Amino acid sequence: MDVTTYVNIVLVLIGFITLYYNKRQTIINDAPRIVVKKTNFNKNKDKPSVISCKVTNAGNGVALQTYLLVRIKDYYDYNIEAHLSKPENLIYPREESDRNIEILIENALDIDKADIYIISLDFFENIHVSKLEFSRNNEHLTKLMKPVKVISKLNPKYSTYNDWINQAVEQENTYAHQHERNKRKILEDLENRLGK
Repeated sequence: MDVTTYVNIVLVLIGFITLYYNKRQTIINDAPRIVVKKTNFNKNKDKPSVISCKVTNAGNGVALQTYLLVRIKDYYDYNIEAHLSKPENLIYPREESDRNIEILIENALDIDKADIYIISLDFFENIHVSKLEFSRNNEHLTKLMKPVKVISKLNPKYSTYNDWINQAVEQENTYAHQHERNKRKILEDLENRLGK
């Protein structure tokens, strides 16, 4: 191999490093950063469990859609149930008021067996994932908060989170499905009251 071949190899490596650096800079400059300000978990025996969180966008980009995703595991981590909230659309950077994302889980929920995520989509089709931590004895006050993970379309984890969202749709555990079930229940109650 002559000198020009070595120079070309070095130039290709420098090109890849520059491309990677520019991609990271674009993500840093133009990506949303969804920050969870407050979380709340209400559990009643007779009523559905409610998980809610107040979020704001501390980044520079717009979050197109933001979801709350809950995955409930059974004892053996075999039978997993997924729930998806109503999307919060277009969260702009530094909005005046915080947005509230809420999910209603019809069955009783043990928070220790659930993984709860905030998932946002940006204009570059990257997803931004943040895992929520709940604790019964204020352990979250002594731990550092984990930063939001940016996952590009080329990352294998991208399809994993997409599969979890599709799993919630297939199991009919989305806001739209719950809304439809509530409408049907109200209609059935009216029909029973009217004696049909």
